[in-house]
Amino acid sequence: MSVPASALDTYPDDPAEAGASVLMSELMEQELLGAATSVAGWDTDPGPNIENLDVDVLGSQLFQLGDIALPVDQFMDFGQLGGLASSSEATSPIDGRAASGLIGPDGGVTIDGTSEGDWGTTTLDLLALADAAGVSGITDAFVDQIDLQLGALGSEVIAEDGVFLDPDGVGGPGQYILGDASLLVHSPMVEDIAATISDVGGQVDTAVEDTVNGLFDVGALADLLPVPGLPAPECTVDSNMQGTIVNAVVGEPITSANQMVSVDFSTGQLELHLEHILEGSDPWFGGDDAGMNGLPPNYEVISDEMYPQIGESTHEVIQEAIQIMATAVEESLNAVSINCQWYEEGPLPGDVVDVSWTVSLADAASGNLAPVETNCTGVTATVVCQTLATTINTSGALLTPLFAAVYNFLISDEGDELFTLLITDLKTDLIAETLWVDILGPFLDAFTEIISVQINHQETTTCVSDTGEELVDSLKVSALSIALVQSADVGRLDFGNSGVRIDACATAIEPVLTADPPEFPAGECTVVSGEGYTPNSTVTVQLADADGNPVGDPIVAETDENGAFTVDLCTPPDTPPGDYTIIGTDDETGTPAETPVVITPAPIEPTITVDPTEVAPGECTVVTGEGYTPNST
Repeated sequence: MSVPASALDTYPDDPAEAGASVLMSELMEQELLGAATSVAGWDTDPGPNIENLDVDVLGSQLFQLGDIALPVDQFMDFGQLGGLASSSEATSPIDGRAASGLIGPDGGVTIDGTSEGDWGTTTLDLLALADAAGVSGITDAFVDQIDLQLGALGSEVIAEDGVFLDPDGVGGPGQYILGDASLLVHSPMVEDIAATISDVGGQVDTAVEDTVNGLFDVGALADLLPVPGLPAPECTVDSNMQGTIVNAVVGEPITSANQMVSVDFSTGQLELHLEHILEGSDPWFGGDDAGMNGLPPNYEVISDEMYPQIGESTHEVIQEAIQIMATAVEESLNAVSINCQWYEEGPLPGDVVDVSWTVSLADAASGNLAPVETNCTGVTATVVCQTLATTINTSGALLTPLFAAVYNFLISDEGDELFTLLITDLKTDLIAETLWVDILGPFLDAFTEIISVQINHQETTTCVSDTGEELVDSLKVSALSIALVQSADVGRLDFGNSGVRIDACATAIEPVLTADPPEFPAGECTVVSGEGYTPNSTVTVQLADADGNPVGDPIVAETDENGAFTVDLCTPPDTPPGDYTIIGTDDETGTPAETPVVITPAPIEPTITVDPTEVAPGECTVVTGEGYTPNST
């Protein structure tokens, strides 16, 4: 597989180059401005070169998708990722580094420090891309939103001495970082489930009302209230648990116990938490603890192998919804009330017995009886009403068992079974059928046919050395790569990219350097001979002192067809005597060779004169010398 031209063809004539970016398209005919694209080439522009992400500029760029040009900001929201950048350097024909990530404290680009606050969030509208490409099969009524939400993203590729390194020890050469990743899917059918849950809540209310009506003994109540002239009461049951049940299930998202799937019935949104689906400790992955950032190259995020995981997680969500609903039923029995009415017109004009008594079943079962409300007229009726009120208010211990018998049935295993049957029907016939069979299953089938999402996307090229060994000479790593129409691969977007190309199969050289003579006086020359250098190339020859500092100007020598050369290296007359090194560096590969030399004092022919030539004892004459060792004694 070849490395995309937009990644590593800026310096095609250089033996090595590096390139990195936050975002790139393999079908773009021109660079995406603002995408933090950096390049370097040996030795045209070795770098390091750093480019920062410019979200404002990038958003206005056009992403070419076949015949369609789609503005980047119509399918992508980079959020607060202004701190992302890329860095590229090519330091020799066999050494290079490229990275995309955060700007570190030293000004370089790093993929460390991956906290959510540092990285921000990127949202990619996959449905917009699919629609723009004219892809059908994923935009049916059961799904109207598919967003890929990403946290940290970046990658790094390093080549040293002709070998691509594996800095983190996982996932092959190069390394990448991908933080919290989620696939957000919206379906109107999930919102419809909320209406179904509401219907079930209403069915629970009806079942409770029917059950309590059948269990509550109105005759026993009348017998416990032996008030002369009191008519028989008419009692009704009112259950208002529906709202509580619905709010408990629909009020906030429900997440599976394994943290892989969340469902928000109120908004109709499903969330597949990819970072948990891809956790290596999960038995689906053999327990290798690979995790989101230890996956093999070109790992497909959504595949048939993941269906059992997602299906099991969906089942967990359903189980959790059922448990929440069952708990809500038990906790909302105080919303069940019994309303009793005593009404009768007396034999005398104006006599009317009109008494209302509404009690919460849960409160009454615990002995907390509400007072009656009377609206009686006439002397006789008023006496009857007052007697009834007094009797109820003073008969708590007598009346409580009547209500407790009904309440205890509702919370018993027998009563629980009544609600469980209703809720289980919801699980089996409604939620489970709709959530997996009608929504997630078809969605995943369509998704894998239309969109490929790969983590640790890698592309390499190889060369064959003179010894017949196949070596990697280029590597490109993308933290995340998205392709439309997987079978045809008509388009690909890459995030967090880095790539390096080197001259891995160049003929290895082992240069040797000699000097004849190895010892010579300052101001004179030695003949420097080299072998094993790159043929028909150049070598830079430099004299250096014991501390490695250059002495004199460098000399450029041309090699013959065998990689050999000879050149005279002369020293300045004032060069101090001592130990030195001659270094010959191959200009094509940067490979050095060296040989030691000794600079001896220059030959001298001293002369001496005195003036005056005759002096008396005790007087002086001036002695003058020439031709001695300079800067000596």
